[in-house]
Amino acid sequence: MIQKLRSWKRSLQRTQLEVNQQAEVMERATGLHFYILKKPMACTLAVARYSSWAEIDELHTRIFDISEVAYPDAYESIGELEKEVMEALHSGVDVTVATAEDISVFPRLAALITHDLT
Repeated sequence: MIQKLRSWKRSLQRTQLEVNQQAEVMERATGLHFYILKKPMACTLAVARYSSWAEIDELHTRIFDISEVAYPDAYESIGELEKEVMEALHSGVDVTVATAEDISVFPRLAALITHDLT
């Protein structure tokens, strides 16, 4: 009887673990990472890396595609960078931005990072 209870308990724990893992996969959040470089890049406002993921099965994902875009050091590039980053995040693509500029140069990204969505 004790062995049956232990077996049932282990089975229940495995089931709970699988359910928790599935919930984690379903709730995978899209990430925005922002790095401020110590030295500016020549003629470059920022470099953005876009990483998309593919679902292998219910519990596993892997990198599907990675692309990098260098935005030239021009005023128009600020709006273009913010627009493309926002579109990527809404599409479930992770984004990493590296720049020597302060986050305040990118007001839409600053709002996301500081959670000021008003």
